[in-house]
Amino acid sequence: MPEHTFWTLPQERRLQRLVVELREAGAILDVTQRAHRLLVVDLLFLFALGLLGACRFVSSTALADPQEALLSYLLGGPEQKRARRNQLAQFKAALEPIGEAVPTEVLSAVSVEPPYFDALAETVTRFLRRPRDAQRILRFLEWWSQVQIGLDGPAATQLGPGYAEVTRKLVSDLARTCFEASGLGAEWLRFADATGDGADHVVADGTDRPDTRPADAPAKSDAKQGQLKLP
Repeated sequence: MPEHTFWTLPQERRLQRLVVELREAGAILDVTQRAHRLLVVDLLFLFALGLLGACRFVSSTALADPQEALLSYLLGGPEQKRARRNQLAQFKAALEPIGEAVPTEVLSAVSVEPPYFDALAETVTRFLRRPRDAQRILRFLEWWSQVQIGLDGPAATQLGPGYAEVTRKLVSDLARTCFEASGLGAEWLRFADATGDGADHVVADGTDRPDTRPADAPAKSDAKQGQLKLP
């Protein structure tokens, strides 16, 4: 994706475009290459910008129902969402006379939501639950790219109390959501789980890290509960 393309796209299309571009590049991305890690974290910075824009839309329109608000954002507004749903309903109705000729899994796969929508909605919900920590995400990503990866800087624990474990976990959630949506391999998911720990940990350690979710983080999806409870 040319550098300027992200900024010329409508805001609601930027997240999905980044996923498409990263998916297309996935076959040649190598987590052991410093340049590739730098490029991917720079793309995560843009992904975070898009996700924070989605958070602003959700918080200002329908905080009580973040999933519906996020879908409206991704589809370009409530009117576009209604139009897409009507088109989908008409399409499925037109297929009904065919009956068993259309496999059930084909019909169930047709949706106005992207395949990674649930994970994206969950990440947005976590950002909204922790607004102060979410505000530090962009700065954390800048440090991760420029200092920790680019200059072999210290681990995230050396950043001080302003960058608590919750901020690191939110960045890790952001990276994992983006990588899974883009179909990147297990080595990149370990890179996401090891956010801020350093390249040596990711490259040398072939095992998955334990879940470092804070003790007060929800065990189940908040995005699916219908209401978002802010602290």
